[in-house]
This record gives sequence, C-alpha cells and structure tokens, in this order.
Amino acid sequence: GLGVAFLLERFDRRIREPEDLQAIYGLPLLGVIPESAALSRSGRGKRASKKKTNEALPPSEEEAFHLIRAHLRYFNVDRELRTLLVASAAPGDGKTTVARHLASAAAKMGSVVLLVEADLRHPTLAQQLDLRSGPGLSDVLIGAVSLRSATQVIDLDSSALDRSRTRALDVLVAGAALPPNPGELIESHAMEALLERAKSTYDLVVIDTPPLAAVSDAFPLLRKVDGVIIVGRVGRNRRDVAERLHETLTGAGAPLLGVIANGFKAGRLGSYGYGGYDYADAGAERPPGAGVSANGASSSEEPVPTAKG
Repeated sequence: GLGVAFLLERFDRRIREPEDLQAIYGLPLLGVIPESAALSRSGRGKRASKKKTNEALPPSEEEAFHLIRAHLRYFNVDRELRTLLVASAAPGDGKTTVARHLASAAAKMGSVVLLVEADLRHPTLAQQLDLRSGPGLSDVLIGAVSLRSATQVIDLDSSALDRSRTRALDVLVAGAALPPNPGELIESHAMEALLERAKSTYDLVVIDTPPLAAVSDAFPLLRKVDGVIIVGRVGRNRRDVAERLHETLTGAGAPLLGVIANGFKAGRLGSYGYGGYDYADAGAERPPGAGVSANGASSSEEPVPTAKG
C-alpha cells in the first residue's frame, strides 16, 4: 500500500501547494485565494434588479484581494502599475474571478479602475455582472463605437471607510458579436491605442485574457502592459503545463509580477496570513498596505469620480 501511494504521488503532476507555483514560475506569491462557495457563485453570475457585483464576499475572501493589492504595491515599488494583465495556463483556473474581484477591491478603495475583458472567444463577464453583452471591446477595436460609449458602470458596496459613499467600477466586456479573428484584433494598433487612452484616464486597468496555454490571443499584450500576474488553481494545474508556460513567458520578456494560488483549502490558510480575522468586526485598522490604492494613493483620500475613456 505504501508503495502504491508513493508511485501515485511520484507520477501525480498536479500542483499541490502555493509554494509549488512560486517555485515553478520563480516569482513571489502575491496571494492565496480560498476555495469558496461565494466566489464560485460570483463566477457563475446571477440576475439582479440592480447593477451590483452580486453578493458581498465573506470577510476572509474580501481581505485576500485587498492583501493581493498591497503585495502588488510593495513587491514592485520601483515600477508604476497602471495596466495589469491577469493570465492563467488553463481554463478553469479562476483568472476571470480574480481579475474581477481584484479590480473591485481597487475601486472600493478609491482608485478609478477599468476592467477589460480581452477574452474574445469565451467571454463571461457580462453574465457574471448582469451587464449588456455589447457593445464591447471588439466593437471599439473595429471603430464601431467609442471606448466611452462601450464602457458600462457597476456600483459596488459602500466604502469600508465611509458607508455613505458608493464606489463604482468601469467594465468593458468583450462584445456581443464575437469576431472571427480575435488574435488579430488583440494584436492591432487599435488595441494598443485603446490601452494608451485607458492608461491616461484610469488609475488602474485590469485585463482579463484567455488561457495562455490554450490559445495565443493574449501574447501580443504581454509587452504592452506594466505587469502580468499568473493565476493557478492548486490541486488542478499540472506542473509540466506551468513549466512550459513559464519558459514561454520568460522568453517573451513579459513583465511578470507574481503568482496567485487559487482554490486553496480554507482550513489551511492560516500559514499564509489568512486566518479569517475580520478587521471590520474587530474595529481594528487593516494591516499596513491594505488601504493603499493600486496607484499608490491612500485609501483615505476623497473618491475620484468615475472617468470614461
């Protein structure tokens, strides 16, 4: 029995621990997202009468994304992060959920944020956020509409610092009519111009992409953004796939920032700084850095009105 268990462990190529992701990619571990029913529901989306990001996340999940924001800031003190690409090796890793909630966390702290869905093959954000499926990114890139008219706004929960003020997040979905040439559109000068315009308008632009090991659509974006973070699902991702992706990303000169381990068992989060402590209920301040916006501004600043590109 011990021999069989040893052989199964030896030939099991799945990534088991967050440290495995860190070692394979040679990058800092930016955060660990717990396995969560609330996050699973938010990924499926649901119909609502008002434009909200569905139900509020439990405190531990919410804090995980605030800590990722803080780590991004303090692990990269010498570079300005205005455009952030969220990628993964395979479908189902949770990169769209991470991109969405990371953008929401930044917007809730007062940053002006645009969430861009650059997955023009299998878009899901419109359904998740109960938004119109179009017009979207594909329509902007072919010149049918402007960025301003294609951007939709969702209201977020009130700020934790001032419950009387409501934050907002700007979202550019993929579009209703999916193009036959998604790779060409993403690689076009129109996409580069859109990123430059968004970068000049927003404090932070978070870009959700198709899985890098499945299709090549997002590779032209790797050199056009300020930073790339890799999302991997613990217990599901294969080491060989992650290793090949790391070689590809390194060879492409992508500005890699760190990795996020998704789907980790909640009971084991204590060793990664996620002990389930509820700062709001305890009346305590957030840990240092958790209240700093993605562009370096303090969360105590007055909220900036939502801008349109």
